[in-house]
Amino acid sequence: MPFADLKGARIHYHLTAPSELPVLVFCNSLGTDFSMWDAQFEVFSKTFRILRYDTRGHGQSSSRPGSYTIEQLAKDLLGLLDYLNLPRVDFCSLSMGGLTGMWLGMHAPQRLHKIVLAPAKAGIPASKPSPGTEFGRLRPQLWSDGSHRHSEIVFRRSRRALRRCY
Repeated sequence: MPFADLKGARIHYHLTAPSELPVLVFCNSLGTDFSMWDAQFEVFSKTFRILRYDTRGHGQSSSRPGSYTIEQLAKDLLGLLDYLNLPRVDFCSLSMGGLTGMWLGMHAPQRLHKIVLAPAKAGIPASKPSPGTEFGRLRPQLWSDGSHRHSEIVFRRSRRALRRCY
């Protein structure tokens, strides 16, 4: 799989052919890599050229100590789109990827045709989530079962939203 060396990050990605199809970008959630989209890839690759990528700090993309901002993650995607000469794309995301999509929708709407934010919140809590919150309930499962289990749970909960949009 190829990598794009962008400003401050090396991003791992997979872009399918044929080039005459519209491009659909899949943006992963926290603690996952682009393989979380394998099931959707099979279905949507019949009508879209699919771009999946590992968000900075995830999968095979580079990581560095410290935290990342949503702006930084969104600019990584814009850099990847520029690198691949993709001026405008459809965008589908889950969870943290939805925050990336919201930033893009506000700051680079000309780069997006359709956008799916399933499920996504408009912010990240400043404090640690309590055990009663959705993430608080999933967190022990994520850490004991790994990110693959987390992506299965998130996918089951958002499958209907994806079908409604395409």
